[in-house]
Amino acid sequence: MFKEPVIKAGWEYKQTANTDKEATPLRYFRWDLIYYLKFLLQVTSKMDMYRLYFNETIISVPQQDWKINLGFIVNQRAQYCPHLSYDRSAIKFKITYRQEYMNCSKTLVKNLWDVENIWTGKYAKWFEDCSRSQAGKTTSTDP
Repeated sequence: MFKEPVIKAGWEYKQTANTDKEATPLRYFRWDLIYYLKFLLQVTSKMDMYRLYFNETIISVPQQDWKINLGFIVNQRAQYCPHLSYDRSAIKFKITYRQEYMNCSKTLVKNLWDVENIWTGKYAKWFEDCSRSQAGKTTSTDP
């Protein structure tokens, strides 16, 4: 199971200008083209063997933002200043692994003189009670 969207790419365009006649230090025009890449990843793998074994693995990389900024500034003296910069968020990685076994029980002897419906009959079961070993301690639910 994946969380979507996994990768998102695009660009942003920014344009600013200072046209104030009293501008300090100078009037200017700035143009920026920002390319960005956003990605996140969450993969969940579950194996649930009903009333026997449960295994879950979650691998996640929280959203990462990477940006490359290309642009230039031109001031009133016709001075041209190009720029190139990048920005990225911290890279994080998380793995969660959980496994649970079933705790099951069977009544072997109900009383010494009556064994009806224990091994045979309409309501006889291989195991009467089963619950997960970590029930209530994690996000699991009992079958």
